[in-house]
Amino acid sequence: MYNHSKLSIGLREIIIAILGNGCTREQLNQLIKVSHTLANAFIASKTTAGTLSMVSGLTTSDLAYDCIADLFQQDSEGNYTQLKAYFAGLSLASQRDEEILAHVRRLVFSKVNQGIYRVC
Repeated sequence: MYNHSKLSIGLREIIIAILGNGCTREQLNQLIKVSHTLANAFIASKTTAGTLSMVSGLTTSDLAYDCIADLFQQDSEGNYTQLKAYFAGLSLASQRDEEILAHVRRLVFSKVNQGIYRVC
């Protein structure tokens, strides 16, 4: 599956940078990688994973990217609107990376469920 402690390293700093529009390409890519890893594992764990791939014509990995893509869309000012909306109510500075990973996991799983519903 995936290693939670490895995924959560530095998540707080990455998300704070992304929400403040001061992230580096490397930080953005790291959050995309974490999100994709979670989405891919979640899709693969579903008993319908093979059927989903056949119906969508996408590999599990591609389907995972498709499901999380909306999270990384920017508005005209460069804001990641869905990430800002989701994390706005959280006090990121006071949370450990593992807690932030749990929030990211909930967000990603929700997007995967929405994406699977859209595909079917």
